[in-house]
Amino acid sequence: MKNVKTLIEALKSFYNQETISYPIGEWPGKKYSNIPETLRGKPIIDEEKCIGCEACYNACSAFTIKFFEDGNERKYNIDINKCVFCGRCEDVCPEDAIKLSNEFELTHFPERKEEKRYVKWIKLLKDCKNCGEKFAAIDQINKIHERISLNINPKVSEEALKDYEIYSNYCPKCRKILSYKIGINPTKYYLRLGRG
Repeated sequence: MKNVKTLIEALKSFYNQETISYPIGEWPGKKYSNIPETLRGKPIIDEEKCIGCEACYNACSAFTIKFFEDGNERKYNIDINKCVFCGRCEDVCPEDAIKLSNEFELTHFPERKEEKRYVKWIKLLKDCKNCGEKFAAIDQINKIHERISLNINPKVSEEALKDYEIYSNYCPKCRKILSYKIGINPTKYYLRLGRG
């Protein structure tokens, strides 16, 4: 009897679908699996939101987020083959620019390695006005300005923001060396507030 049922199923398979979508799909006529909402799949970057702060790079537990500088660009990539999908990058991103999607089919042929293996994005860098070194992403500098504007003590806001316009054009090393020369040394704020 068992063999007859098997034979009937085998004959049906000549006319019916044999291969089913993995792991989701419908067959025969009903859903047999779901992608959980909490699945941690391929990371997706919102380049508009990313400010290039490198928080994701510093938090990556598998050291799979890399970047290198090329001219005035900083090029980031996530190697999907090495990613453990722990979600640390998503947790630490201050701008909610990185999210783990539910895309899980990540295998690829070698000829599509660049396209499928890496998640890539680029940020433009700022040159130091004094030494010419590239020191930070332009979007990061702009975001800092925005946050300072919202949170700074009103007693010093006008002058501090004016200083920031100058300050943000120099790398950390040149800021230290030139702070008195270009008038951005913070001691003046303490003196004004009666703390010096």
